Amino acid sequence: NCDVRGELHIFEDRDFLFFDAILPLRVAPERRADAAEFFALANYYVTFGHFLADPEDGEVRYRTAMHTDGRALSESTLQHLLEGNFYQADAF
Repeated sequence: NCDVRGELHIFEDRDFLFFDAILPLRVAPERRADAAEFFALANYYVTFGHFLADPEDGEVRYRTAMHTDGRALSESTLQHLLEGNFYQADAF
């Protein structure tokens, strides 16, 4: 468990949104190749979302996304998206 920031990105013109949990850690430049290998392995096993690491600064995120089909999202649907994201990010 740690302090995690979140960013919600909505693309109404494409009926799409994603949510990033921004983890409070940076991968050191000399460890980024190892981290990329770990994230590839972790992403194989997660069923909802995926890990990302910024190659420039080593920032680590966990992203979940969904297609909205032009419909307004209910509070419950958005809550499930965010909770699922934080749960998966925390599990690793």
